[in-house]
Amino acid sequence: MNRSIPTAIISLVASFAAAATIRVPQDAATIQSGIDLAQPGDTVLVSPGTYTEFIDFKGKAIWLQSEAGPGQTVIQSPGQFGFVVQAKTGETAATVFSGFTVQGGIANRNSHPQVPGGGMVVHGSSITVTDVVFRDNEGVMGGGVYAKHGAPTFTRVSFEDNRAVLGGGFAYEASNATLIDVKFLRNEAPYGGAVNGYGNLVIDGAYATGNFGNQFGSVVQSNGGTLHIRGMLAEGNGRYEGNQFSGIYSSLAGGAIYTSATAGQIINSRFRENAAAFGAALYFAGGSTVRLVNSIVDHNLGLGGILVNDASPRIINSTVRSNNNGALFVQRGRVPSVVNSVFAFNDKWGYAVEVFGPGVAAITSSVVFNSSGGGNFTGPTVITSDPRLDAEFRPLPGSPVIDAGDNSAVPNGILTDFFGSPRFVDDPEVADTGIGVAPIVDIGAVERQVGLRAWPLSNSGKTSH
Repeated sequence: MNRSIPTAIISLVASFAAAATIRVPQDAATIQSGIDLAQPGDTVLVSPGTYTEFIDFKGKAIWLQSEAGPGQTVIQSPGQFGFVVQAKTGETAATVFSGFTVQGGIANRNSHPQVPGGGMVVHGSSITVTDVVFRDNEGVMGGGVYAKHGAPTFTRVSFEDNRAVLGGGFAYEASNATLIDVKFLRNEAPYGGAVNGYGNLVIDGAYATGNFGNQFGSVVQSNGGTLHIRGMLAEGNGRYEGNQFSGIYSSLAGGAIYTSATAGQIINSRFRENAAAFGAALYFAGGSTVRLVNSIVDHNLGLGGILVNDASPRIINSTVRSNNNGALFVQRGRVPSVVNSVFAFNDKWGYAVEVFGPGVAAITSSVVFNSSGGGNFTGPTVITSDPRLDAEFRPLPGSPVIDAGDNSAVPNGILTDFFGSPRFVDDPEVADTGIGVAPIVDIGAVERQVGLRAWPLSNSGKTSH
């Protein structure tokens, strides 16, 4: 029997057969010489050690990988201005950079014009970066990484102790960047201590601590475009010097996040113990329409755990508790809307909600509870009693938040709460006081779980907002 093999399979087998592994320093003395020898599909495999050089991928679809991981394999600057690693020749996702520490990149920030530099530049490239540590680099835009245009992806990447003018760890400009399971540790920049930029940025899973922006956004400053954050824990960012009676806020605005003219969504995230003079955790400005969903804002230091300045964010099924100077502070112009959310115990110095300038905050199907008073807002379905939450923000038995929300306000596709448990669960011991067909969503970031009547996984018929 004559069995022919498709030409495409023959080509694929041939390409794999032709792929080579170039070992550094065994086959090539330096990483760059290994890259220069490589052909598309090849792997450049680097032995443990410290390599003092600049490297450039030169547009090649290759895999640059260490044998032993970032803890034992370092690429460091030779002490000259410039980026240690360069991907600026149209690299696609088939170009992979994996398993290194990149350190010591420097820019001349005192020259005119400033000379760029830092850990890595990604210009017009969609390179794939995995398991890399960018440490102790200094740049103008992006101490760790500067990304312009392209659509790079960074997975399990750590940005540590980097510094810049804009974006101490990571800066992006008109790009579509994706960061997955990343860490931002102790990065500094006046604007965006860890991240700064405009374009379309996705952060899916992140831990941020010790970052500092003395102007805007100690973790992220977004200056336009879209920002989508899922599963971020930001704690201990920004700086507060003093005590509960008098203190100096070294961070001006946005102890964690600062957005201007930005759309998008922050979901299933927690912001705790961050500090800034204005917007201790979150600052939404300049027409931003970001949605905050299934998130927790707690124990932050500054005027308003959330501050809104001429923006229209929508706060949905979130819990804002125990911030030292009010839950929500609104300055002039456009105002936020709040639904299915808890504002409680944010009253050391101020009301739960304070609005200065025209307009009031539109709050519905929510709890506003402060001993010093609620503040100025409208909403016929606002509960003003203790929400009765435990230390993990879970509703206690008999809590007024149970089955009291508005089902139609939950964004389409949201089927779980902050902890990943079912979002729509009925408590048979509590009368439904919310809006919609049972099961009625609870108010706040966490749903009370009683093991009964979860919303169907199809989420059919729910309204998108």
